[in-house]
Amino acid sequence: MARAILDGARFGSGDQAMAYARERIIDAHEREGHVCRITSSRDGTHSNGSLHYINHAEDYGFQGIPAAARQAIYRETRTALEADDPYSDFDVVYGDEKHQGHMHVEYQPKRAMNR
Repeated sequence: MARAILDGARFGSGDQAMAYARERIIDAHEREGHVCRITSSRDGTHSNGSLHYINHAEDYGFQGIPAAARQAIYRETRTALEADDPYSDFDVVYGDEKHQGHMHVEYQPKRAMNR
């Protein structure tokens, strides 16, 4: 069985931070018994200034995944990427008005890169 499906997503030049996050997200899907669907990376139409355009954001579709499993994947992803830490380099979004059917994960360092 495939670990992940690129459901229309196209990747730009490799970004190590997003590759790290992607592996954690795929693992979370597998633990819940689902194949991870990557629906958008650098492609698609996003808001002005979106980190998708610089390969620092990805979307993960939840089509066919029950609500309880979606919540479990979301919580595990937040924990694995330490997204609840105010200085985490990752933001994980699911469940608001723009993110009902998918989870958005972005790499956005909160600290100076030279420290």
